[in-house]
Amino acid sequence: MKLFIMEHNSIFHDIKSEFEIVNKIEEADRVVLWNDVTSFEHGVVNYARRLGKKTIVLQHGRRGTSRYYAPFNEKIKADKLLVWGQSDKDSLVSAGQDASKIFVTGTTIFQRLKGRRAH
Repeated sequence: MKLFIMEHNSIFHDIKSEFEIVNKIEEADRVVLWNDVTSFEHGVVNYARRLGKKTIVLQHGRRGTSRYYAPFNEKIKADKLLVWGQSDKDSLVSAGQDASKIFVTGTTIFQRLKGRRAH
């Protein structure tokens, strides 16, 4: 599968080797983003949709879904939002988001986290 990826915080680093990464949306089977609420990324979602491409947002941090809640109340624009845990999904649904767009997958960044050290 060919992916066009918009990277942030190295959240896609460990999964890139599993897919063919392309540099143009037009060449991709799917478009994967770190958000769909900022102006640029929202534009990418709209462009991909016009091309018939499915869009996926991957939660990029503990507060990576904050704009889907008050006071912003942004709606999920991508076809799918992949979140870290069931509590993330439940919270988003409670905030009025479309449950059919939200999928619990876990995080991709565990290999990037630094281990604990004794003080």
